[in-house]
Amino acid sequence: MSQLEVERGQHAAIVRCSGQFVGGDETDTLRNVLTGLMEDYKDIILDMAAVRYVNSSFLSTLLSVQTAMSRRSGHVALAGLNDSINTVLTTTRMDQILKIYGTVGEALKSTTQEQQSNNN
Repeated sequence: MSQLEVERGQHAAIVRCSGQFVGGDETDTLRNVLTGLMEDYKDIILDMAAVRYVNSSFLSTLLSVQTAMSRRSGHVALAGLNDSINTVLTTTRMDQILKIYGTVGEALKSTTQEQQSNNN
């Protein structure tokens, strides 16, 4: 079972994820939440600190959302990955596509700096 909690910030939306994402309802819910946030935010940060496991359905969802975000000059960032999820992203080379940070704080700082430099 998985859970999502959305925090709407000034510069980015943070989606705090927990549990596991192995396809089915939880992955569909994630896709719907992220798609809805794309309307209001250029940057979405997924806090993955409480996620135990993901499969290819999760990766497919991230890839499709990142593709849509990049068309809008936006990004999906991941923070707080455990070692096994980090290995999956590295092995599939999705770490080349998605922004990955150690913490949500690091992701927010980077996002804020990028948006401020784009406004200057």
